[in-house]
Amino acid sequence: MTTFVEFARSFGIIIDADPPLGEWRRLPTVDHPRLKNGAVRLMGDYGFAQNHATMSRPALWRGEVSQRPGAVPFDRRAIEDRLAEDRAAAAELAAKIVSRCSRATHPYLARKGFPDTLVNVWVTNGVCLLVVPMYADRGLVGCQLISENGDKRFLRGQQVAGATFTFDSGGPPVLCEGYATGLSCQAALRALRERYRVVVCFSAGNLKRVASHMQPGLVVADNDESGVGQRAAIETGWPYFVPPTPGQDFNDFHQAVSLFECSQALRETIQQLRGRHG
Repeated sequence: MTTFVEFARSFGIIIDADPPLGEWRRLPTVDHPRLKNGAVRLMGDYGFAQNHATMSRPALWRGEVSQRPGAVPFDRRAIEDRLAEDRAAAAELAAKIVSRCSRATHPYLARKGFPDTLVNVWVTNGVCLLVVPMYADRGLVGCQLISENGDKRFLRGQQVAGATFTFDSGGPPVLCEGYATGLSCQAALRALRERYRVVVCFSAGNLKRVASHMQPGLVVADNDESGVGQRAAIETGWPYFVPPTPGQDFNDFHQAVSLFECSQALRETIQQLRGRHG
């Protein structure tokens, strides 16, 4: 019988012991050890694990019937109802957070090369957070919260599968993973005088799902040392660009070279897209 810890580790989540029953816990992952991209929730004889970099929805673990105090018996209908309640609560909280935001610059984006860009900023308990709304089926389902030092998290229990944020000028879709990467894509496309619809997917695991519901476009993937980003881009079947240096995303590439160089690199991928579709 696979233990819950072993199950979570199989998705690259760094975990040493069972978490408290009933609580979502954020944990680092093997592919992104400096970020808490992993999420786990143990309910007793079942639980959930998700690596947000590679998975668009939680995986379900079933163990032996637990006799521990507070354990919740396995009931698939009840589980689906509980997940739906979590998603609804997260969407409601996201709406409240977004309503409390002001438009301002943010230190995280200053480090990413966009010191003057105005974004949604929420100051709570003395902490200044960049708030990125996340939408699915045209409705707000949650948000990504980014701290000044770049720590990122989603709201507890929110929908992540299929959720996106879009910078739009009416062009073909350009899929990427992160918000700062999206800003760099937007800057490069503007430099090329190309129309665009930059779609931030928040994880490699979400790229293919989002692409499957769109007209063909291109992917700007992260060059993860694990190869996760490039594999996800290949699975979409779309033309894709990957920065040349392992560990780089397109924002890193943008900052390492000039806007002209990164826009010209992206031009080649745009030409591939045009070659496929006339």
